[in-house]
Amino acid sequence: MSTPPDLLVASDSAVISPAPDVRPLAEAAVIPVSAVKPKERYVYLDAMKGVMILWGIPVHACVISHSAFFHLVSDISNCVRMEAFFMISGFLSYMLVKRYGASTIMRKRVIATGIPLLTVVLLLNPVTNWLILHYQVDKAAALTPELKVVAPTLGEFFTGKIPWQFFDDRAKITWNWHLHIWFLAVLLCLASLSSPIIHALDRTKKALRSLPSRLPDWMILSLAAAAAVFLCVVARLGYEAAIKPFTSPSFHYPLRMVGYYFAFFALGMAMYCSPRLLRIFTNCHWFQLALAGLLLWAARLWQAGFTPGTHSLAKKISEVTALSAEVYVAVAFVPVLFAFFKRFCSGTEGTMRLSPGHGLHLLASGVILAIATRFGHLLPSHAQTWSEIHVGLPAFVAEIGLTPARFSSGLMLAAQGYFFVMVCLVIFGLFERFIKKAGAPMHFVAESAFCVYLFHYLVIYLNALWLRNWVGIDDDFMLSLLVTLFTAGITMGIYVAVERSVILRCLFLGKLPKRQAGK
Repeated sequence: MSTPPDLLVASDSAVISPAPDVRPLAEAAVIPVSAVKPKERYVYLDAMKGVMILWGIPVHACVISHSAFFHLVSDISNCVRMEAFFMISGFLSYMLVKRYGASTIMRKRVIATGIPLLTVVLLLNPVTNWLILHYQVDKAAALTPELKVVAPTLGEFFTGKIPWQFFDDRAKITWNWHLHIWFLAVLLCLASLSSPIIHALDRTKKALRSLPSRLPDWMILSLAAAAAVFLCVVARLGYEAAIKPFTSPSFHYPLRMVGYYFAFFALGMAMYCSPRLLRIFTNCHWFQLALAGLLLWAARLWQAGFTPGTHSLAKKISEVTALSAEVYVAVAFVPVLFAFFKRFCSGTEGTMRLSPGHGLHLLASGVILAIATRFGHLLPSHAQTWSEIHVGLPAFVAEIGLTPARFSSGLMLAAQGYFFVMVCLVIFGLFERFIKKAGAPMHFVAESAFCVYLFHYLVIYLNALWLRNWVGIDDDFMLSLLVTLFTAGITMGIYVAVERSVILRCLFLGKLPKRQAGK
């Protein structure tokens, strides 16, 4: 049995990249199974991995401000980002275990994941928690001067001398040991379950490979969603009954996520076994997604109808219904991502070429954002009808609830989204123009993704502390935008530095020094 390449577990996708002297797995791996065509390569998985990682930066940058746009980005992420990650992880785990054996892959994964996990938990997260305290206290002091709370020094924080005011409900200060790195612990737990899952799938492989052709795609997707819902609900009930009462609250979230993402990890493995299922998950199913969104909206409304502290059976049923709807949305949303990246990122040609049109769009988006901002300031915050601000509109506008405030918010979100997308496209285009290599931006993003994710939470708060004094606390969108861009650039620079150091490469990438031949 051949030896597998060194595994690099990406933080927002499950693409497992090889060591630097080996071609990226998505470019080099030839999958010798019936689930895919012979010699089909997964270039688009590298691109998807990189974009999922970069998506995590604006998701976590939203916590430093109250920007509606960045909170919307975070809400969309909560529906699909990590679910897609664990599905890709399951897909590739099945492939690697079948190729190299479970014990070999598990040993490699423990090294590639466990060492960075311990390094971040012991070295980076304590400093990050201290920065979070300082940022929140400074922001609270600026907004509420009467709140007399002084953040501890770094020495006081590490020795546990934290002022009692930090435990006051008004301060709303929280911290935890895992922060953003919880997913690595979850991935290790799920990887340890690969063998039994594969054994169970192998017993049903014949049925998976020959899904009845008479069943339409939407029905098979619905069956996959039903299976995922069943596994998630059973896992949540088991967690609430047998795990939560006996464990420390600091471990509740990672342990709960093990059960939740187990369903998506197993679904990714099933995709590897079934060519029909893989094809279904690389095509968009808009009706299913719309139906899932409608069910989730209804479930959230039902759940919100219960007063806090209610423990009735109906409330418990509403919680289970909301969880089921969330899983259904994720299963219906993931194919959209797979289809998009397979459509646009399956080749090696440059997909980020800069053109004069990009500059014009960037200028136009900036002008529109400035106008939308100005228009929003002109609308009185108390205006509930258009007649209050002397604007005559048809009667149906009022009937559908399109108030001046809602119109202004929608216009602002659209303008901010347009500007954000164009800034990102221009940056990628400049990257490819100066590197002068086809596909260079996506390739570099995929290679640096894991390191970017390890450092980004710390760097977000470092940037927020100095950018807030420059931008101000009132311009939420611009603060989060600049923090996102600076964080992406700095963390990619950190990756370049880490790659050049044997010690740092071991600590943060889990790449042990290779033994030289003859020694």
